[in-house]
Amino acid sequence: MFLDGVNEVPDRDRVEIPKAIAQLIGRWHEAIAKEFESRGLPSTGLGEQAEKLKRELRENPPIAQLATNPLLAAMICALHRERNQRLPESQAELCEALCHMLLRRRERESQPRLEEFPKAYRALSYPQKRAIVAELAVHMVRNETSARWAMCLNRFEPISVKGTVRSWMG
Repeated sequence: MFLDGVNEVPDRDRVEIPKAIAQLIGRWHEAIAKEFESRGLPSTGLGEQAEKLKRELRENPPIAQLATNPLLAAMICALHRERNQRLPESQAELCEALCHMLLRRRERESQPRLEEFPKAYRALSYPQKRAIVAELAVHMVRNETSARWAMCLNRFEPISVKGTVRSWMG
């Protein structure tokens, strides 16, 4: 039953859903603590962060509803940690914050480094990057496919940047 297909869960079993979300949040923070310790980084306060997130979800049912999906629950954990233990108020704000976090993190942690990305990509604003990701997501859902780098390049060649058309490859 775990969380996916939550609409199909009988009412008598729905009481288990918040428990499963709380368990996932606890395990996520435990995994982060272990990762920090393996890197010699301090892991203090992660238990308190997990409890604060659980409390915030109890106080915000629309956000908690999104956390019934395990992937979104893990992303909410990461966002909560990244934003100094504060979540957006609405589902729409949460989705926007998650998109922003993922795009920034990809640039920050990727290989190659951002300065090695094509000039056309580096020139894109966040709204332009978000629009590209949104169109790619729609394309993937409609075609029931996963992303491959070559497909992404072909799909968005050329990209319009600041009124001029430039090649994705720079």
